[in-house]
Amino acid sequence: MLGELWGPERCVAVPSAQLVIAENSRSASWLLGECEKRLTVILPRGRSLLVTVLRQRTGGEKIHNRYILTLLAGLSFGTGLDVADPDEAGQSDDLCRLSSEQLLHRWGQYVSARGSCFDIAAGPLLISSSR
Repeated sequence: MLGELWGPERCVAVPSAQLVIAENSRSASWLLGECEKRLTVILPRGRSLLVTVLRQRTGGEKIHNRYILTLLAGLSFGTGLDVADPDEAGQSDDLCRLSSEQLLHRWGQYVSARGSCFDIAAGPLLISSSR
């Protein structure tokens, strides 16, 4: 996906990208370390990605759906963007385009005011290509 974002067919000069992930049973520092280890080798040459780990607040908004948010549009994935295990190959998910109101709401949560809705568990960390 990042190759498409930064590829020759892109619609803007050099778009920036951020990865926001939720803290899970692993520590936030472990998640950042894994991102740094794995992303440096797959990021296109000369590109970087800002990674932040968020922590859900007790009684607050749940970090659940996966989103792709841009200045032009937003998409929601209920389950995720990962590759299914062979025994889960029959599963599917729905891709939903966010309304402008939903986009503004999620942008406020995950991009511009992320510390006001979720706690920042680690980061942001700027990860650059090692190629």
